Amino acid sequence: MACEGQRLTSGQSQSMGLVENYDREFLLKAVKFIHSAGIGHGDISSRNIAFSCTHLWKETEEQLFDVLGFPEVETLTQVDGTPLGNGLPSQLVKAAEWDGWIDEDDEDIRLFDFGEGFFQGQEPKKLAQPGSLRVPETIFMDTFDYRVDLWRTGCMIYSFLFTTWPFWYLGEDEVLIFQMIGLVERLPAEWESRWISMLMRSSHDLELEEDYGTSKLKRKFAGLVPNPTLERLLHVIQGLMRFLPSSRLTAEDALDLLGNAQE
Repeated sequence: MACEGQRLTSGQSQSMGLVENYDREFLLKAVKFIHSAGIGHGDISSRNIAFSCTHLWKETEEQLFDVLGFPEVETLTQVDGTPLGNGLPSQLVKAAEWDGWIDEDDEDIRLFDFGEGFFQGQEPKKLAQPGSLRVPETIFMDTFDYRVDLWRTGCMIYSFLFTTWPFWYLGEDEVLIFQMIGLVERLPAEWESRWISMLMRSSHDLELEEDYGTSKLKRKFAGLVPNPTLERLLHVIQGLMRFLPSSRLTAEDALDLLGNAQE
């Protein structure tokens, strides 16, 4: 059973609890499995990751409702009263919340919702992406592949640590890219011309650092990661969040990196 109320970014203690037990590396293992099966997930985010709640498997329906409350259901209708289109549900059900849940150290996680999924080599023309989680090649390149999952996995591991997204988005691509530059590395040379065009059209005065020196990610780790053993995740995030898909760590490589760091 995957509990929607237990999404991985719902609180700092819960998020840090997962990362401090990251030897189980569930998310990377899930991505490795998906990619080895010739599939891309296409929508890895906290909305599609949940803890399993195995302690509830043997509970009755009544006992489950005692914990989570009864489902809140609303009928879905069009504002103008016209019939719902094909594929739309007749009802909306509010996600259950369980603020008192404390079993994260004993549970694994599940990656679900393959609505944006695709077979490798049969990628769609576009992906529906949350603004703050947009993958850079979908802005700078005409094509993408399963390696969008690697960038998004890096974003998720970042959010587990810092309980926030690495970037914010208010509808302006150049502001999003500005935040990405220097987090791990400089913008690739082959993307510079398009970046300059974006800056020329922008209403914002976006000035990049002349010399990045230590990356923004390293500085953030130095200032905010309370447990020194978690610093090894810096190299994983750095490897997953490379601009060019061909430069990113695979999920298998990231797992190997964590394994070597623990030895």
